[in-house]
Amino acid sequence: MHTKWWLTIFLIIMLFLLFNNDRNVRALSEIKHEITDTTSLSVIQSSQEAIEFRFVSPEINYERTTFSGNRYLKVSIPGAQTIDVPGKPQLPKITKIIILPPTGIPTVTIQNDVTTTISNITTIYPATSIEPIKEPLTPGVKAFYLDESFYTSNFDYPKEIVNISQIAWIRNYRVLVIELHPVQYNPSKHLLTWHKNIDFNIQFNNPLPIMPTNVKHRETSFDQMINAAVLNPEESDTWRADLQEGEVKTNSYFPSTSLGPRFRIPITEDGIYKISYTDLENAGINPDEINPNNISLYNQGEEVAIYVHGESDGKFGIDDYIVFYGESFSGDRLADRYAFENTNWYTYTQQLPDGSTTQWHPQINHWFFEKYTNENVYWLVIKDNPNIKRMEIIDGNPSLNPNPPEPFYTTTKHIEQPKVYWTYHFTSEDTFVWDGLNTSTPTSTYTISLFDPITNSISATLKCEVVAFTNNSNTSPDHHIKIMFNDANVTDSYWDGMSRIHIESDIDPIFLQNGENKIVANLLFDSGIPYDRVYTDWFEIEYIRPFFAVDDHIIFQNNQTGDKKYSIVRFSDTSDIMILDVTDPLNPSMITNPLIDSDSVTFSITQQNVPKKYAISNDNSIKTIPAIEYYAPPSLFNESNQAEYLVISPSKFIIEAQQLADYRASLGMISKVVDFQDIINEFNDGIYHPIAIKNFLAYTLEHWAIPPIYVVLIGDGDWALQPGNPYYGVNPTYMPPYLALVDPWQGEVDSSNLLATVVGDDPFPDMIISRIPVNNNDELETIIDKIVSYEQSPIEDWQNNMLFISDNVPDSAGDFVAANEKLIDKYIDTNDVYHPLRIYENDFDCSSYSDPDCNLVRTAITETISFTGTSLINYIGHGSISRWSHESIFNNNLASTLKNYEKLPVSLSMTCLDGVWQYPPTSRAGSGLEETNLRFPNGGIVGAFSPTGLGVSTGHEALDDGFFESLFNNHQWRLGDASLFAKLKLFLTGNNYDLLHTFTVFGDPALTIKNRDDLLTKPFDFVSSKYLSREYGGPGDFVEHTFVITNTGLTTDTYLILVNNPEWNIVIDPSSQVGPIAPQESIKVSITVLVPSTAQLNDINITDITINSMGDVNKNQHVFIETVVNHQYIYLPLINR
Repeated sequence: MHTKWWLTIFLIIMLFLLFNNDRNVRALSEIKHEITDTTSLSVIQSSQEAIEFRFVSPEINYERTTFSGNRYLKVSIPGAQTIDVPGKPQLPKITKIIILPPTGIPTVTIQNDVTTTISNITTIYPATSIEPIKEPLTPGVKAFYLDESFYTSNFDYPKEIVNISQIAWIRNYRVLVIELHPVQYNPSKHLLTWHKNIDFNIQFNNPLPIMPTNVKHRETSFDQMINAAVLNPEESDTWRADLQEGEVKTNSYFPSTSLGPRFRIPITEDGIYKISYTDLENAGINPDEINPNNISLYNQGEEVAIYVHGESDGKFGIDDYIVFYGESFSGDRLADRYAFENTNWYTYTQQLPDGSTTQWHPQINHWFFEKYTNENVYWLVIKDNPNIKRMEIIDGNPSLNPNPPEPFYTTTKHIEQPKVYWTYHFTSEDTFVWDGLNTSTPTSTYTISLFDPITNSISATLKCEVVAFTNNSNTSPDHHIKIMFNDANVTDSYWDGMSRIHIESDIDPIFLQNGENKIVANLLFDSGIPYDRVYTDWFEIEYIRPFFAVDDHIIFQNNQTGDKKYSIVRFSDTSDIMILDVTDPLNPSMITNPLIDSDSVTFSITQQNVPKKYAISNDNSIKTIPAIEYYAPPSLFNESNQAEYLVISPSKFIIEAQQLADYRASLGMISKVVDFQDIINEFNDGIYHPIAIKNFLAYTLEHWAIPPIYVVLIGDGDWALQPGNPYYGVNPTYMPPYLALVDPWQGEVDSSNLLATVVGDDPFPDMIISRIPVNNNDELETIIDKIVSYEQSPIEDWQNNMLFISDNVPDSAGDFVAANEKLIDKYIDTNDVYHPLRIYENDFDCSSYSDPDCNLVRTAITETISFTGTSLINYIGHGSISRWSHESIFNNNLASTLKNYEKLPVSLSMTCLDGVWQYPPTSRAGSGLEETNLRFPNGGIVGAFSPTGLGVSTGHEALDDGFFESLFNNHQWRLGDASLFAKLKLFLTGNNYDLLHTFTVFGDPALTIKNRDDLLTKPFDFVSSKYLSREYGGPGDFVEHTFVITNTGLTTDTYLILVNNPEWNIVIDPSSQVGPIAPQESIKVSITVLVPSTAQLNDINITDITINSMGDVNKNQHVFIETVVNHQYIYLPLINR
């Protein structure tokens, strides 16, 4: 009897649970189909604490393939990207982006996961790996690679089904990229797990309180992009960080204020320098009006201790002078300052001299700066400063030191020339080498000058580095080089692979000669390989010499502690000797009271912290400053500055740059022009390097009242910036490239993108930056005329054409035709406005450069551009600097034949290298195709989005799709805005980030591409931020649901909110009629549901809300409001005692 009673209770409980669970299942199933049709990932609810998501997976697709006789399976899901870890299974992934609060550490929690397992799965095809290129500027390829150890492992890959792929700052927004893995693979069990439905949330974990604000900010392209891309746009106003209020800091270095008016002193040689009364007069200064106690000197942001003769009387007399120790430029101090700048550089596979490999992430070191300049800049400042630095005076009287003078010291002579630019050896950050040795030129001779070497000393040392260009896996070692010094054999060195060898060997000092010495490098071919090529990089001789002055000066170093005495001879005149301790060049000390003889000087010093370095000169060898120029800085640090549109130009092009800025200002855009040299002076201490631009842009974003959205860099330039390179000085550099190791194949390329990555440490730009690479005023005027004429001309029928050009297929690099067809199908054929024009090589049977059929392709391209006309050109395929496709179907020569000044298109190059502009035009590479097209006066293009490096089709397809989505779905037709959204789409894939850095806008980023949005966009159109809103409460609670309505039409509209058959009471705020709302404006709608007091735990109420456009009765959308009872209140009786 008791058993039956308990059984009855048990059955009742089970029926209750089953009933409630069934109610949950029915509630979800009612809307599952709608969600699947709308998006695979949707926001269920959002708060300041967390966001809840639901993911419904599309069906899996399978494709069988073979490689080297082995069968593999490719797994994909519609709309998904792929996990591309080389050698591991290439499985689908789905990525989405959300806005985060500015603070908090987000975490993921899986709430529900519905899975299906599939057994006996063929080995999943692996992701390919980067293959090194063999010659410069050749296509990058990926090769099959299978990580055999991984494919025997017994675990599910990837480990997490939902993970946080990236947390980044996109200007004012902190964003999170969600990465979902609908499919996991266990290699050893050959088992797939398919995650069909996933409910999960992302918690922010105690962010700082976010106070609502009614302050409207000036909307930017970034705001529009974020609202179009994220899953939770309704939070954009609430969670938008204010950079000017210090809610987030940029990642760049910049001073807090200007040094003010000052005098520029360029230095290219180490030594003791003197500034005389006459020098100041020649700089436009009246020395009689100067109080010498107000004179200070700065270098690379730090004050330098100086000596001012005669300053004690407070006047700068005719015999007074300033002494300082100046150094030629070394990049070490700036490398320390900018050590973080390599964060987004690529990590390469580096080969070592034994043939093995390692992973190498390049560092910021002195090479990063020294490739741009050898000129150090000192700033002389004359203003009240109570804390000016002066040299410490040290008594160097040797009479109390009984020790004999030091007999000799060790010195080093280094020789090096940046003769050959080699960007992809990946053995060091130095991308310049000296001489190439190969089968036909196996020997090279170098001259090195030594001064007074002691030939009976213990030893001397020769050091050098050599980099191998070739690699032969069938032979070990690959390379053999013999180094000789003055006909004496120094060393034979052997090593393997495409690697760098450091050679260090003793030399018998007897072979050292005063004056010129010869080093011979001889490449030997005794390893049996048919061809070998190596490059010498630098040579050094470390030797011992006596304390002899050379040309009346000496600089030496000593590494020993104690009381030291030094006696230097061979001065032609010792009447005016100056001795400085320059161990710390910013804080040199002056050593006085030496013992002076007719040709020698002797001083004594106690050395505690070593090494110690000294510089000694007489009046004949003290250096005079090469120049001193007055500099009055502009007000770039003024926080009231405003510029949505910023043009940075060298002084040569300032007038034309101002014309471009004035044109943008006439269209309502706040515009400003800044001289590039002012940015160098104010934001990199006068040291010539484009990183000054990044510092400046970071400052504007934090401090200007309105910081730039669009940035235009005007001026051509190249990498040949240092003497010793054969291209140095051939063409002036008006705007230097920003050379960074970001290309997986080519290595160092120009990346203007990195100049704009100033918020956070992510690779996404925080401003839209472009280049106009011109060499003279006429070229710039031509481009500006093109821009103005293009935008001001009425739209014509030819601008409804869009030209799609494809390279030959099939091709291992990708299906170029299918990629173009996908764009046409998705964006062009879906409307009746635009017409696709196709020029595909396959349709012409063009198969080689000399094939007559290829002339038909070339004619079709040039005549379509010149006569038919097209708004946009989209090329997909192989390319190089000056051409498209191996068959050269379009190149610089053909571009010069165009006659389309009245029919200018915008060019999209989903290819390699045609955006290269940073090579000397007289070099083998020549000028890039897109810069040539942009500068061409009789036609060409009005703007371009193209790469300065190599790339692969999967990355190109993401960029291309994003560009077209921006135009056709988001209706953002500015060239820069579309390029920004293209990069966002690529960013979300998590792959091919090198293209973020190499793809560049050429021309005006604010250019509005001619469009027919008036026909493409309906007058009345809108979008709701949510399809499903889920919130929780208890009986008697008021539960609030919110969503945002955005007017995406062309006309102001009002919207009617209808509640369809509500079961629970509902209140709408602000009202059931919302608006009017102007185009592109948004409004938040609040729906409050009153949960009945009789509601039970796990009750679910779903209400269908319809939003109707009052401008177009056929326009409506649904939002489903789901209210879940997740708790009940327990009322205890009140007991009176």
